[in-house]
Amino acid sequence: AREALARRLTRMTVGTLSEMLRDSDAEVRRAAAIASGSKNDRSLIPELIRLLADPDPKIVQNARNSLKVITKGIDHGPEE
Repeated sequence: AREALARRLTRMTVGTLSEMLRDSDAEVRRAAAIASGSKNDRSLIPELIRLLADPDPKIVQNARNSLKVITKGIDHGPEE
């Protein structure tokens, strides 16, 4: 179900995805973080950086992975 949600979110606009990165539901934030890497849009970088401080470690990891995709491999931490 998580993967299906992430795939669905890749069809959203960048604006909608940006809003979902701020959603109160952790599952929505997680899926949006994954979908952000597929969008590969630099305008999502500030929201993804903000998610590096999310209390959910899975969201942090997904945000980190998407940042690496968008920035062509630059690692923005945190440590794995």
